[in-house]
Amino acid sequence: MIVAQLLPSPVYYLVALVMGVAAAIATNRFKSKRQSVVIGLIVAYLTLVLSSTILMRKTTEHYYELMLFWSYIEIYNGNKAFIYEIALNVLMLMPVGILLGIGFDIRKKHVVITGVMISLTIEVLQLVTRRGLFEFDDMLHNSLGCLIGYVVCKKITKLWKKLQSD
Repeated sequence: MIVAQLLPSPVYYLVALVMGVAAAIATNRFKSKRQSVVIGLIVAYLTLVLSSTILMRKTTEHYYELMLFWSYIEIYNGNKAFIYEIALNVLMLMPVGILLGIGFDIRKKHVVITGVMISLTIEVLQLVTRRGLFEFDDMLHNSLGCLIGYVVCKKITKLWKKLQSD
């Protein structure tokens, strides 16, 4: 039941597909075909992320939590639901990190900056539209997930190339 609540409606999948294809076509002149496809996939995925983190939510009051690691204090105080929430926030941007690893040879700090900027955009939109909690913990966990996805992708690619050469 919880997973069904996280999934966007089919309309959002169609919008994500259109956005992804448009991004791939738009960048095809400036990037390699591989990078254009990766950019299209990232745009499509982020469209789905934005739909589930902002568009599908009901409006509430302006909520924000500016204390860093407040969710860890909640876990320490016995609120184990935050373990699940932290895990979801780490997992949320892992696909972006994986796609960055597939399409681009960039430094890890740029992957982290990308994760921070995407997460900051989501958090600010949640605050402005009153559709979620603005918090630094989410930005930390999302950025960590982006980095983990990138590192795992690069390690698998390196292992694959080594196995191919043997």
